[in-house]
Parts: sequence; structure tokens; C-alpha cells
Amino acid sequence: VHQDIVYAGTGTGVYRWVEAEKQWVTVGAGLDGILVPGLAIMDDGKLFAATSGKGLFHLETQHSSPSTWVDSQSIFIDPRERLPHRYLRVIAVNEAQHIFLGTQDGGIFTSTDRGQSWSSLSRNLPNDSIRSIVPDHKDVIVATGNGVFRWKTDQHKWMGMNTGLTNLAIQSLTRSDAGELYAGTSSGAFRSQDGGAHWTNISQGLGVQLVPKGPYE
Repeated sequence: VHQDIVYAGTGTGVYRWVEAEKQWVTVGAGLDGILVPGLAIMDDGKLFAATSGKGLFHLETQHSSPSTWVDSQSIFIDPRERLPHRYLRVIAVNEAQHIFLGTQDGGIFTSTDRGQSWSSLSRNLPNDSIRSIVPDHKDVIVATGNGVFRWKTDQHKWMGMNTGLTNLAIQSLTRSDAGELYAGTSSGAFRSQDGGAHWTNISQGLGVQLVPKGPYE
């Protein structure tokens, strides 16, 4: 959501909701038929699309004329395996307009110059499967396939935040306006009211949680 405009990444590109017409319309050309699991927008209206298999694209939403998605030509190299990754999953922007990008199995990357260059934050992160990213002032909190972690910018290190979680296969992570963190796991939902230091199971009423065997277990 940006300036009351709702954007959605789908399995067939990017769309925005037009209230007057009560329908979704395609945003830009060039991403037809491409899975877009993550979107993030800058304060100047520059929209980033993290794709599954095609890398990172961007588009200037402030232009009134029809626009085309531009391949950012960004290269994301896993610092452990030294392999490039184009299967992206999540992207987020913090208050300082720093961008955080999570890959399917190549860790997390950050840009402090609006996407012109990128550096890896994955060294010493126990798991490279990034499922969610929640910027928190200068820090960033990530949900992975093996727990929740906070990047302490002033200390340049990752800190685990998993006390109370009964399953570390995190599927989603979000934060409320009140600052509470909510995590969806393979064993139900959890809430933290102290910045992730402790988690409480809030799965009552959700029934038995059954997750098929697979890569996101």
C-alpha cells in the first residue's frame, strides 16, 4: 500500500486495485506470467518486484504514461556457496529507505543506496531460507526455516529470538501497530509482546495444524 494505492504481486505479474472500477489492473509490462512473491515501494514511488527465478525488477509508478518493468541487473551472491540467486521471496524498506531482500535459499541482502548496490547480511545467519522481513528502526527481524533472528546493526551480528517457539519452521512474520510480533509456524501461531524475546502460543481455535512434507516444513 502506497498513498492509498494497493499493489499485489501474483503468479501472473503485478496488479493494483482501482476502486472506481472495482477491479484489479496490470501494473507495467514485462512481468506477464512471472511469479512475484514480494513487493516494496520507496518514498519516491519506485516500486520493486522480487520475482521467483527472474531476479529483481523496478518500475517508476509516478510516471503517468504506460511503463515497463526494468531488470535491476542486481546480482545476489550467497557468501557461503558463492552462487548467484535469482529466486527471491520477500522485500522490505525501512524508515531510512534502506532495502532488505530475502531469497529462497541464499540468505538476505541489503541496499543503502536505493537498490544501486547490494551487500549480504547472511554471514553467521543459521538459516538461508528467508520467509519474512520486518524492519525495526535500524535493526531488521527475519523469519527463516530455522527460527526468528534480529540483525543488530550497531553490533553487526544476528541474535536468535526463539524462546517459546515450539517449531522453528517459520512461515510468516508480521508486526502490529502496537509493536507486537506475530509468527505463523508449521505448528500454529505465536505472539511476542517484548520485541521477540519471548513467544506465546495463540493457536487456540485454529484446530490441528498439519503441514505436508516439503521444502517449507
